[in-house]
Amino acid sequence: MSSRPKVSIGLPTRNRRAYLMETLSSALAQTFEDIEVVVSDDDSSDDTWEYLSSLKDPRIRAIRQRPHAGMVGNFNAVLNAATGDLFVLLNDDDVLDPTTIEKL
Repeated sequence: MSSRPKVSIGLPTRNRRAYLMETLSSALAQTFEDIEVVVSDDDSSDDTWEYLSSLKDPRIRAIRQRPHAGMVGNFNAVLNAATGDLFVLLNDDDVLDPTTIEKL
C-alpha cells in the first residue's frame, strides 16, 4: 500500500439535484488528489440521473437504484461500490472545505 491511501467519498442522493451539484463540486475540489466520488441516485423522479450521466470526470462513479432502494439501501450502495482504502459518507446537501480529506 502506498503511504497515501485512496479515499472514496460516498454520496447517496434522491431528488436533490440543486444541492447535489454544489456538494459534488466541493468533493471534487479536494486538495487530496487520490479520491473517487461514488454517487448513488435512488430512483430520482427529477433530472438528477440525467445530470449525473452528463458528467465526464473520471473520479465520479454514478450508479442508479431502480426501483427505489430507500435511505439505508442507498447508503449501502455507495459503500459497496467504493474501491478506496478509506471511506467518507457525505450527505447530498453538505459542502466540504477543500482541505477536508487531506486533514482527515
